[in-house]
Amino acid sequence: MNAALVAFAKPPVPGRVKTRLTPPLAPEDAARLYGAFLRDALDQYRELGATLRLYLALDEESPASRQGAAYPEWMADSVFRQEGGGLGERMKHAFEETFAAGARRALLIGTDHPTLPSAWIRKGFSLLETPDRVVLGPTADGGFYLLGMNRFYPQLFEDMAYSHEAVFEQTADRAARCGASLHALPAWYDVDTFDDLKRLAEDLRRDSAAARRTRGMLRRLAGRYEGLA
Repeated sequence: MNAALVAFAKPPVPGRVKTRLTPPLAPEDAARLYGAFLRDALDQYRELGATLRLYLALDEESPASRQGAAYPEWMADSVFRQEGGGLGERMKHAFEETFAAGARRALLIGTDHPTLPSAWIRKGFSLLETPDRVVLGPTADGGFYLLGMNRFYPQLFEDMAYSHEAVFEQTADRAARCGASLHALPAWYDVDTFDDLKRLAEDLRRDSAAARRTRGMLRRLAGRYEGLA
């Protein structure tokens, strides 16, 4: 494979996804909403022409984990289990596997940004045509929505802490210390909080073509949660 898109996701199980949206959302509604995010993301990613590899975060108590590899057909052609004790270890393992499988360029991306422009993902792959390059897509909270590389840089992940406002900055610094050329894509936002969700609803009102399933789910939720109409 030349280009691989590595999508990190969770099974849409109530109480295990979008917990920062609960409350105000009920856990069941948060899970349905995330399921819409996930399906829209996979539809978007399949259209990009890269090899799609879906890495699911599973634990032994997860219903999806007990079902083994019997995931819904809509999830992806290639489903893998995230391996490692923390997010850094899981991303490192996914990149290592993807390059070992023959990828020359790999982008790792989440499923929490239904209105992310596909053009930015394509731009990420295009930028990786330059050797020894790392691509990052920053988020407003100091993290990143996308990380790409065209050679394996394990130093980006080793002993790295996540879920804080300096993740992008520290990852960029590590890339520089590895000797990689860093390029940042435009900033975007993940939908983690109810304020993020209201922003998403507003964005979808302006863009009638994006995220069809997410749009439909928000219409169903709007009658129960103020601020989504």
